[in-house]
Amino acid sequence: MPKACLTTMGDIAEKSQWDEEWFYKKFGIDGEIMIAHAWGEDPVGIYDIKNYHTDNHSLSNGQVLPRPYKYGEARNVFSEMVDNLCEEMFAKAVVAPKFSWWVSYDYKSLEEFPLYDGEVVKDYYGRLHPKHSNGTVRMPTDTNSGIIILPRLLESFDAKTDHRLLYRRLGVCAESVVSDEGYYQLSFLTDYNKLERERRLKRAVLELRSKYGANVLFKGKNMLEGATQLERNRQIGGHLA
Repeated sequence: MPKACLTTMGDIAEKSQWDEEWFYKKFGIDGEIMIAHAWGEDPVGIYDIKNYHTDNHSLSNGQVLPRPYKYGEARNVFSEMVDNLCEEMFAKAVVAPKFSWWVSYDYKSLEEFPLYDGEVVKDYYGRLHPKHSNGTVRMPTDTNSGIIILPRLLESFDAKTDHRLLYRRLGVCAESVVSDEGYYQLSFLTDYNKLERERRLKRAVLELRSKYGANVLFKGKNMLEGATQLERNRQIGGHLA
């Protein structure tokens, strides 16, 4: 921090007004907490602390994007996040019947689209930005298959987010997670041979990544403009490894 001439909380607050992206790029999601504390804000209140209960029945994946993203870039990162969540569930041998997602828009959306007439809310710093979007999707059966999960979540994401705005935070969560006992509801519309091929491929990928690192194999979408998965694989806890 001293190298960036940031020695006090006041320095952090001042820099966040004109270069907020620097904190997210340098510290990941911890940058948001740092900025909030510099402004004397804490997103967790006494009520939240007293009523906190651990939840062992969900898995989630969230990101603060390094800069405001347009719809196409944000959609690709969201797709990466769903892939990552499905792989994590497979590795932990768990499945889920439903998934939820959420999006927070950047306050600069109102500068980019001054004619925006939707609902707005204030952030920690009193800045107005478009109200967030979210959705919940129930799967046909308990699953961790990307073949089943990804297209349904993308359909919901496409339908419920505002494509005109700038995206800043994304999240996806597997709810009511249970152990994968190998049972599933049969359907004439499901290609079970395709699902079995997917499972075999995931086992092979997990084995290779455990030996050679997370980036030994990746998809073409991980190389698109704005994609974050390869960089995140090189980080630990939101920081460069």
